Amino acid sequence: MSGLNVREARTATFLQVRIRGDEGWCEAIVCNISAHGMMLRGEGLPGRGKFVEIAGGSLYLAGQVRWSLAGRCGVRTREMIDLAALVGPEAAPERKAPGSAPAPRYTQGPRSRPASDGRALGRALDFGLCLALLAAGAWLLGTSVEGLLGRPLQQIDSQLASAQA
Repeated sequence: MSGLNVREARTATFLQVRIRGDEGWCEAIVCNISAHGMMLRGEGLPGRGKFVEIAGGSLYLAGQVRWSLAGRCGVRTREMIDLAALVGPEAAPERKAPGSAPAPRYTQGPRSRPASDGRALGRALDFGLCLALLAAGAWLLGTSVEGLLGRPLQQIDSQLASAQA
């Protein structure tokens, strides 16, 4: 029995966050949270095994989806979550040995632009590059045709001009 995993204490929450998976950012609600994970509820959440980023308020974490069911998923975070800083000291469960756990590591809030904006910018740049390549191809084709037909057309023009004179 001593080899069994002991489930970490959970704290019920109702925090709105943004979660980024392969498809971009989506909105979610954190329903409960522990020192190393959380349960999220929302639409379009990533599936099991996907790596995600979670951003909300001063919270910015990375983790992996460990389970996923209709409209819910469980995420195991890479960093330890400071529950007191996130939900307030009165809601966070006490830890067994203060100072024994590594300090939580957070980065600054979410990037200024969601991934979907980056994809839109990438598509716009691709479109512009395609237009530029088409214009260059059309110019190259036009100069080639002019080079091939220029001399015979000049000869025809000069013969027509001499015939009219």
